[in-house]
Amino acid sequence: MAFMEKQHWEEAINVEMQCSGITPFVPPPNKNLNDLTEDNSAYFCLVDASWVSTSHRAGIGWSLHSKEGIQLLVGSASIPSTQTALQAEAMALLMAVQHLQALGYTHITLVGDCKVLYEILQQHNRGFQRPAISHASIATLIQDILALAIPVSFCFQYAPRCFLQEADKLAKTARQHGTEYCIKWIL
Repeated sequence: MAFMEKQHWEEAINVEMQCSGITPFVPPPNKNLNDLTEDNSAYFCLVDASWVSTSHRAGIGWSLHSKEGIQLLVGSASIPSTQTALQAEAMALLMAVQHLQALGYTHITLVGDCKVLYEILQQHNRGFQRPAISHASIATLIQDILALAIPVSFCFQYAPRCFLQEADKLAKTARQHGTEYCIKWIL
């Protein structure tokens, strides 16, 4: 288990290095976030978590945009520590789904940089009724996310970290400042 966590962490670091300019990330021609959304989605939501260790609080952040890319609202919070970064990412996604559904939004593509998590969720996008969940630590969170997301036509898409700078900043700030849950409308 520890080896797999290390491997996932190294994959995330490699993506981060690509996005930070060490090894330039070059998206495919004419590729942007709008290209990542499902055709029937009216919105896309960038979701991220900030995790340091099991002894520190984590942070979550999300940013909802119209399909045209106009930012509509953001949410962020400091959450209790989790055992892994994967659990923090799953919690960030669950909290975003809970609040967006409660606010009445439908037809959203949720975009995140945790490849393992979004690959599991994308199995549902491809029609698998019960995605194969190889990480027991997030199995219940995945079930909760899907139970809330399916009725309101939410779908899931992986994207490299460089696409998620807004959500990443929200999550890091919330973690560093111990921020209570906050949702802010952008006018």
